[in-house]
Amino acid sequence: MAGKLTRGSITLGEAIKASKDLFKSKMVDDKSKRSRIDTISCKITATKNFKYNKVTKAWEDVERRSVKFVFQVKTDPISYDKKDKIKIHTYPVTILLYSIEDGINSEFRYRSGGLKKPLFAKKGATAEQRNKIAEQNIRNGTDLHFFYHLEAVLASMNLLFGPNYATRMPKKTNPKGFVYLEKHSWACVTKLLIPILNNPQAISKITRIVYKNEKRVNK
Repeated sequence: MAGKLTRGSITLGEAIKASKDLFKSKMVDDKSKRSRIDTISCKITATKNFKYNKVTKAWEDVERRSVKFVFQVKTDPISYDKKDKIKIHTYPVTILLYSIEDGINSEFRYRSGGLKKPLFAKKGATAEQRNKIAEQNIRNGTDLHFFYHLEAVLASMNLLFGPNYATRMPKKTNPKGFVYLEKHSWACVTKLLIPILNNPQAISKITRIVYKNEKRVNK
């Protein structure tokens, strides 16, 4: 989690393009569409290791360490039939960049969900018990979709932020090991991070910026 990322990994821009291509080809479920439907809001809750230079009007790296963004995403999942009874799902998303000066051409790591270890139902558990555990994972900020589809894949390519709790590669959920941005990180990247990288002068006080889906926020 700590230290400086290295050159030579997949860049954020490459991950964005790969995601778009996969969604368009239908080789991966279209998370950009689910993000538009489900996302209520997202905001930046913490940043680290970069600053805004008022003279050059640009972002600059500091301390020679990876740049860090922490987001909070709120969704009301209506794009699929969910079994839990929690209306609003809230997850953190963490994105590391090698250099903010490189923008989307920077190498990156990311994680959707918090750092707590996922909880699993024991063999023979009832449907009610399984639902309770699923709801506790949501309350803990654990993104199980990310865990089942992407965690091991990203870890194998040094693209995962935080611990890897997946003990094996996803043979059923992501057998070809595709790298893409799921719906929470897609919202963070497209609605907040790219505008911030492209226009630092206009939004230098970034922790005040909140994206609200006007189609969903008042429902």
